[in-house]
Amino acid sequence: MPECLSCAAGSYQTDRGSTGGNACILGSFCPERSAAPTPCKEGTFGNVTSNRAQADCHACPPGHACFVGSSAPTPCMPGNFMPNASAATCVACAPGKYQPSRGATACLPCEPGKFCEAGAYQPALCPAGTYGNATDLTAAKECRNCTAGFACASGSTEPKPCSPGSYSPNARMAECKPCEAGKYQDEPQETNCTLCGPGKYCPTGSSSELPCEGGTYSNQSGIGAQEQCNECMAGFSCNPGS
Repeated sequence: MPECLSCAAGSYQTDRGSTGGNACILGSFCPERSAAPTPCKEGTFGNVTSNRAQADCHACPPGHACFVGSSAPTPCMPGNFMPNASAATCVACAPGKYQPSRGATACLPCEPGKFCEAGAYQPALCPAGTYGNATDLTAAKECRNCTAGFACASGSTEPKPCSPGSYSPNARMAECKPCEAGKYQDEPQETNCTLCGPGKYCPTGSSSELPCEGGTYSNQSGIGAQEQCNECMAGFSCNPGS
């Protein structure tokens, strides 16, 4: 009786009584006389069916990972990276960095006004009332508090001074408040507004006092409109600002 033939390298056969071998499967290699495919080692991949040895499996390229038996490299997901070849797994971006793309070989530094936790695929904004003027912030608690007289919208890189006609009485304010009717503020970066004086009126958001019109007067402080100035009495004259 003729002897059975050995499966050639690059093929295998698991069944008894077979008349031929099977082509080695993707992600594997088959030495001569293989009864089953041998998976390519982690960090490598096999994208053809004729691999005969581990040396025929390809090294996983940077920016990718290859688990045992890989038939193709798997790109690193956003928030991860791999700078080296022959990697089995990707690495999460360190705190203070991020990566929005697949297949990356490095992570990007977090941007001012934002922070990046470990494995971030996009930066998170510093909360309203805070700001970040540095890169590589790793958590919201590293964003700095906005001081009184300033305002910080979400994602601010520096405090914004309150403009004349507005104020910020407390720290961690997201926006400045307009001066209330009857008050004004003619300086920037202030924490309060000044009461409008007699003979003047101050609408909401005033940066200066406005005089009561000629023919009217006001002996009260803190009025907010011309309509609150009084008509001058008969027998009297009232210059503007009376």
